[in-house]
Amino acid sequence: MDEESRTATGSLDGMPAHLELTDERLVVRIGDEAVPRHDVPFHRITQVEEQVGLMTGYLTVSIGEDRLVFSRIPKADVRPMADALRTLVARAEPAPDEPPAEGHAPTPLEELERLARLRDAGVLSPAEFDEAKRKLLDRL
Repeated sequence: MDEESRTATGSLDGMPAHLELTDERLVVRIGDEAVPRHDVPFHRITQVEEQVGLMTGYLTVSIGEDRLVFSRIPKADVRPMADALRTLVARAEPAPDEPPAEGHAPTPLEELERLARLRDAGVLSPAEFDEAKRKLLDRL
């Protein structure tokens, strides 16, 4: 599989998205976020659909009952990305003992970035952020 069919750009929920196919998962980053918004093992993907328009297209990835609908993907990238994703999903080994939570356990850096976003959004006070950060650093 060529490298070009392993990445694509588009929109997810109206936000710019970057899709990447690794050897084991679909990774979706929004904007310039360092931490992936979605990190989905291929064996959890149940369906891949594409639709192409004049200039752009859609890619719909079903994960059980949930769906990720990517829009505004350049027309030339839609079908190769969908085909590559289908191939990787078909080859994926099931992982029956994997925990039901989506994606992977966050690294300490990812957790710290998440806490900072919560603080910046006003969900956590500066004191709550400092306390959570201290607990996180104590675990290292």
